[in-house]
Amino acid sequence: MGRTGSCFDNAAAESFFALLKEEIGTRQWPNRASARAEIFAFIETFYSWKPRAGATRCDG
Repeated sequence: MGRTGSCFDNAAAESFFALLKEEIGTRQWPNRASARAEIFAFIETFYSWKPRAGATRCDG
Protein backbone atom coordinates (compact mmCIF):
# COMPACT_ATOMS: atom_id res chain seq x y z
CA MET A 1 0.00 0.00 0.00
CA GLY A 2 1.13 3.49 -0.75
CA ARG A 3 0.67 6.70 1.12
CA THR A 4 -2.62 8.53 1.44
CA GLY A 5 -3.62 9.79 -1.96
CA SER A 6 -1.64 7.14 -3.80
CA CYS A 7 -3.37 5.73 -6.86
CA PHE A 8 -2.84 2.21 -5.48
CA ASP A 9 -4.91 2.79 -2.32
CA ASN A 10 -8.28 2.29 -4.01
CA ALA A 11 -7.30 -0.15 -6.74
CA ALA A 12 -9.16 -3.14 -5.27
CA ALA A 13 -12.35 -1.20 -4.60
CA GLU A 14 -12.30 0.46 -8.02
CA SER A 15 -11.77 -2.90 -9.70
CA PHE A 16 -14.70 -4.43 -7.80
CA PHE A 17 -17.11 -1.60 -8.60
CA ALA A 18 -16.07 -1.57 -12.27
CA LEU A 19 -16.85 -5.29 -12.51
CA LEU A 20 -20.13 -4.82 -10.62
CA LYS A 21 -21.19 -2.03 -12.97
CA GLU A 22 -20.22 -4.13 -16.01
CA GLU A 23 -22.14 -7.22 -14.86
CA ILE A 24 -25.23 -5.69 -13.23
CA GLY A 25 -25.38 -2.39 -15.07
CA THR A 26 -26.76 0.96 -13.96
CA ARG A 27 -30.44 0.16 -13.90
CA GLN A 28 -32.84 1.13 -11.13
CA TRP A 29 -34.54 -1.33 -8.82
CA PRO A 30 -38.06 -0.95 -7.41
CA ASN A 31 -36.75 -0.81 -3.84
CA ARG A 32 -33.58 -0.99 -1.78
CA ALA A 33 -34.18 -4.58 -0.63
CA SER A 34 -34.26 -5.97 -4.16
CA ALA A 35 -31.11 -4.04 -5.10
CA ARG A 36 -29.29 -5.38 -2.04
CA ALA A 37 -30.45 -8.93 -2.79
CA GLU A 38 -29.24 -8.81 -6.38
CA ILE A 39 -25.87 -7.29 -5.45
CA PHE A 40 -25.43 -9.86 -2.68
CA ALA A 41 -26.21 -12.66 -5.15
CA PHE A 42 -23.63 -11.24 -7.56
CA ILE A 43 -20.95 -11.16 -4.87
CA GLU A 44 -21.68 -14.63 -3.54
CA THR A 45 -22.18 -16.47 -6.82
CA PHE A 46 -20.01 -14.69 -9.37
CA TYR A 47 -17.38 -12.47 -7.80
CA SER A 48 -16.33 -14.75 -4.95
CA TRP A 49 -15.76 -17.78 -7.16
CA LYS A 50 -14.29 -16.20 -10.26
CA PRO A 51 -10.56 -16.99 -10.54
CA ARG A 52 -8.52 -13.81 -10.39
CA ALA A 53 -6.31 -12.91 -13.33
CA GLY A 54 -2.73 -13.63 -12.44
CA ALA A 55 -3.66 -15.95 -9.59
CA THR A 56 -1.03 -18.61 -9.09
CA ARG A 57 -1.74 -22.25 -8.51
CA CYS A 58 0.01 -24.01 -5.64
CA ASP A 59 0.60 -27.70 -6.26
CA GLY A 60 2.18 -28.32 -2.92
